[in-house]
Amino acid sequence: MAVLKKKSKVATEAQLKEHREKCTKFFEVKKQLNALKAQETKLKAELDAFVDAYTKKDTKGNRFFHSVDYSGKPIILERMAKKSFALNKENARLFFKQRGLLSLIFKTRTITEEYIDEAAINEMHQCGDLTKEDIATFTDITETYATTFVKQKAEKEEE
Repeated sequence: MAVLKKKSKVATEAQLKEHREKCTKFFEVKKQLNALKAQETKLKAELDAFVDAYTKKDTKGNRFFHSVDYSGKPIILERMAKKSFALNKENARLFFKQRGLLSLIFKTRTITEEYIDEAAINEMHQCGDLTKEDIATFTDITETYATTFVKQKAEKEEE
């Protein structure tokens, strides 16, 4: 599989300066966001504990805490009850077995699914029956990028 390299462009000093400033700003905003997220997580945990301890549930299991924002407008913090249900196989088996309905409720199914045997492809490649180019013809390659900051242990030269 051939790797295509793009030709690098050369940035002007003005472009470098502008984008270094943007990089610095981006770094600072990222730090502030992380600090705000940590603060939000802590405040939420404290509020959740308070609301659970000192408010009553409504008919749906929700809890509400009334307060005001910094401008004095009323706000309501809601702890919305979310319920999910999953059948417990062992308890259901016991329940329906006691009532003689086990065979009506418990069924067996066989699922047949076509799949690609990657080990067989790898073996064919190792034996020389498939080339990298052959494999590339039926392989989807997606490239994505994440923009993050890394701490440098030593100064690296710019590329």
